[in-house]
Amino acid sequence: MVPIEDIYKLEASSPVEIEGNEADVNLQLEKAEEQTGGTVTGFVMDDDTVPAPIQGATVKIFSEAGLPLYHMSTNSLGEFAFINIPEGTYYLSASKDGYIMAAGIEITVSESAPVVKVITLTEDAKQNQGTIYGTVTESGTGTPLEDVVVTLFVEDNGSYELISTTVTIDDGEYVLENIDPDTYQLLFSKSGYHAFGPITVEVTTGLSLEESVALDVDPLAATGTISGTIVDDELNPIEGAFVGLYTVSGGASDTLVAITYTNEEGRYLFGDVADGEYIVKAKVSGTT
Repeated sequence: MVPIEDIYKLEASSPVEIEGNEADVNLQLEKAEEQTGGTVTGFVMDDDTVPAPIQGATVKIFSEAGLPLYHMSTNSLGEFAFINIPEGTYYLSASKDGYIMAAGIEITVSESAPVVKVITLTEDAKQNQGTIYGTVTESGTGTPLEDVVVTLFVEDNGSYELISTTVTIDDGEYVLENIDPDTYQLLFSKSGYHAFGPITVEVTTGLSLEESVALDVDPLAATGTISGTIVDDELNPIEGAFVGLYTVSGGASDTLVAITYTNEEGRYLFGDVADGEYIVKAKVSGTT
């Protein structure tokens, strides 16, 4: 069957009032544009046992190379219709919030026959999950911070369970997706800065939560550490040994700046050591 097409466009007259008189109504019709391409039409339905139409779905036509070309939304009956599509091969797909985008359907468009397709959408099982996003900056300057570790966890009576972790990109942004609705703890950390948190966050079904924070510079971050092990003449670790940290000024005039004692493994650690030259002295005293 040859499809019926408009030859002249529909035209309407001005209102005419009749009160027993004769009216002369003339119309000049404008020639319809020639249909030079094909038609792509169809429905978007869900995947229930008895499929139902999906209103407001976005239907899109892509080129063979995957480039987007045309789009429209379905009506209350799930219908869509594209006209004047140049002859050729395309891919047809559809999507809507709460559904997974349909796989592309290959179609061949010609002027001789319309393309009719039914596109089926499947509900997204993750639609009820939430998202946490935001930006991390430096306190005082507002400079975005890259490579901040963002950790999401739950705490239960002192026990911690890691849920998700990510790092910020160069503009300080981060996003944690596919998070089940619940109460969580959120922690931000980066070398050279004081950690921020943990803070309590509530993830709600299907919603996005913004948490943007600013980290304070750690003034001690540029300092170093000195650590080691104290052993006896048989290389056994010595617990409780005195360990002194001295600035180097030569001989007996070395200045003692920090004191600690070894643990059961004979190990010691001095933290937050400023730039400079040091020596470590150790001894063990006791009664015989």
